[in-house]
Amino acid sequence: MVVDARARPGARDRPGGWPAGSFLAGYPWSVCHTYEDYLQLEPSSPHKLEYCDGEIYAMAGGSPEHGALAMQFVRLSSASWPAACRVYSSDVKVRVDASDLSTYPDLSIVCGPLERSPRDANAITNPRYLIEVTSPSTEHYDRGDKLSHYKQLASLQAVVLVSHRRRQLTVVRRDGGRWTQTELRAGETLQTGRRRRDHRRRAVLGRRRHPLRS
Repeated sequence: MVVDARARPGARDRPGGWPAGSFLAGYPWSVCHTYEDYLQLEPSSPHKLEYCDGEIYAMAGGSPEHGALAMQFVRLSSASWPAACRVYSSDVKVRVDASDLSTYPDLSIVCGPLERSPRDANAITNPRYLIEVTSPSTEHYDRGDKLSHYKQLASLQAVVLVSHRRRQLTVVRRDGGRWTQTELRAGETLQTGRRRRDHRRRAVLGRRRHPLRS
């Protein structure tokens, strides 16, 4: 996900984390913002806002190519989701209460009833799968701190990172009490686990099945 404040050199050094020159540049730098501040600012913001442990970041919009990659993932994988699963776009906010993060993943997939944050009726708390398309400015964040936040969601089974640089997926999956990581490139397959009658499902990047279902 593209986060403008994180893309600018020195942005993290500014108290409050606001990007210089943004619509919020006049906000007091020394304030540690409450979640209520964040909720109050969101409706009037021309950008999506990310909240993380008292800091608020203006999220820049993605490129057409960025959006196309997210939609291609939906097109290639949607037919294989169980009927109880729904795919949500980047307009839907995800709340990680354990680490005090609220953000907008490129895609969120919820299987079963939707659960909302008691602090924010517009934020969901129980995605089973999250998909992020990386960008030049935020790839390090997507694969590092943001991924660490996501892992604290009790409902989460996997995060898929779609590379903007090459035809490659990084699949980070929960496996009991640990997380595993698999790289999937064009033409490669991934065995995703046993199913009934001992059949196996395989994932082929850019062809048919996706690497999430087991």
